[in-house]
Amino acid sequence: ITKEMGLIDWNEDGQSIINKIKGFTPWPSGYTKYKGKILKIIKATLLKEVETRLIASLPGEILIHNGQLLIKTNDLFIAPETLQLEGGNTISSRDFINGQRIKSGEILPSG
Repeated sequence: ITKEMGLIDWNEDGQSIINKIKGFTPWPSGYTKYKGKILKIIKATLLKEVETRLIASLPGEILIHNGQLLIKTNDLFIAPETLQLEGGNTISSRDFINGQRIKSGEILPSG
């Protein structure tokens, strides 16, 4: 297993991404990049039921919906619950939203 194997490709299906996050925790972790830093997703759930107005999003697109952080995959959304930004502590997604002033429409790069 190499560190690069944990890099998330948002064009993959949601279940594959959730499996990667679970399978690579604690090392190398499922991760992406956010503002040039590594963002580890420590724990996340797959959302199978989402309002239809959210479906037109692009893979990797961030949505803040009802105070919850959602990230679009190829087919569904994942809801990160616990995150760790490079150089920081493990935090909840709500703390991440507030601390980073993250906004809907930002797009995370794909693997």
